[in-house]
Amino acid sequence: MIAAMSLLLELHTRINADDISLKTQWIATRQAWRDTVGDRFEREFWQPLEAESSRYLNALRDLDEALRQADINTR
Repeated sequence: MIAAMSLLLELHTRINADDISLKTQWIATRQAWRDTVGDRFEREFWQPLEAESSRYLNALRDLDEALRQADINTR
């Protein structure tokens, strides 16, 4: 079970780093993209993606914690 936890933690770390990088790029893009199409893209695509990414990262963290607790409880 320790190996699964390590993989989850590694996955969470990599996805979180990529998420931060993507958000940084979006901020730079949005500063230059100031029109109604950009507003629509942000509302219809970016905001849902950002929310889903956050939920996914939280779920990975919660799963890792549950596995850690299960490992402690089964020793």
